[in-house]
Amino acid sequence: MTSRVDGDPLDEAWRAETTSALLTTIDLGPLPPDDARALAQVLVAANTTFAERCVERAAGNPLFLDQLLTHVDESQATAVPSSVQSRVQARIDRLAPMDKAGIQAASVLGQRFGRAALAHLLDRADYVPEPLVSRLLVRPQQASGDVLLFAHALIRDAVYDTLLKSRQRELHRRAADWYVDRDLVLRAEHLDRAEDPEAAAAYRAAARSQAAEYRQETALRLVERGLALVTDQADRFALTFLHGEILHDFGAMPEAGARLPSSLGCGHR
Repeated sequence: MTSRVDGDPLDEAWRAETTSALLTTIDLGPLPPDDARALAQVLVAANTTFAERCVERAAGNPLFLDQLLTHVDESQATAVPSSVQSRVQARIDRLAPMDKAGIQAASVLGQRFGRAALAHLLDRADYVPEPLVSRLLVRPQQASGDVLLFAHALIRDAVYDTLLKSRQRELHRRAADWYVDRDLVLRAEHLDRAEDPEAAAAYRAAARSQAAEYRQETALRLVERGLALVTDQADRFALTFLHGEILHDFGAMPEAGARLPSSLGCGHR
């Protein structure tokens, strides 16, 4: 017989009734990468880049690998197959209302999240996510259990997709509030996903903090995202000037020279 761990019928009562029977159980872990590639070669004609992306994204889950290869084309490589979506939806529909809200809020925080941040999003300081752990939707990252991980990235993506856009934006704003004094980069990213007008200014603050710690590549990415969002002229000036400073520190002198004079309102030759 085969059984999923979630809802496994081999409980203590079942074992007590079969004490005279020889019972051997084999726990199957994720497929090793080479075995996953061998399975992919059976499902697709060639070992393509697309197949390799599916192998990586499936993370050893043969069901997810099968569904990614057969139900998502290369132009939609980041989509969640409807078959996976429906399976995950069925699992979260069996949760109590508070736990369903909990797993949805957790999906906004990402693949990895803290208990305290989740409680903040739910506005429930007493919320305990153990039912999500027992249903194998999430698992503790460490023995302390303060930080949790989704059991699989596709589960997180599928749960996130169940949220209405308005609810996503609301939860991202609450997440941004949580990170305001904790992580400027995550605050900016959550404001961005919330489509909040403060996102550009938040990216500027995050980029400046990263530049101060000599993380120039990250700072450059953040300031460029801020420039893509900015609408306020004063914010654009500040972001452009910061962009020039970071490029200068990077040693990209011509690009920095093009940015700094324009931010100062000066011409250049």
